[in-house]
Amino acid sequence: MTISDLHLVDGWNNRWFVLGKCAVTTFVVVKEYPCYSREKILENTRLDNGNMDKDQTIDYTPRDVTQYKTQTCDFEAIYSTEGSTPTFDLKLR
Repeated sequence: MTISDLHLVDGWNNRWFVLGKCAVTTFVVVKEYPCYSREKILENTRLDNGNMDKDQTIDYTPRDVTQYKTQTCDFEAIYSTEGSTPTFDLKLR
């Protein structure tokens, strides 16, 4: 996080305006489908015609894969120490 501006809000004793940049990491879960070579598929087809065991079949079941993305965002915030617990009101742009 980088702060580019920080100043006391006019009319307030313990409230500051903060402006800057931060890194935000988000994630999404997507389905990933197995990919097999043509040779593997042909081999499986030949084995299947010979009534192969179920343990030898190709599994096409998709699996969940988490993909992460990090981007830099501008932000503005109001930081207040007026109460017993400091508060931080943040807006990403």
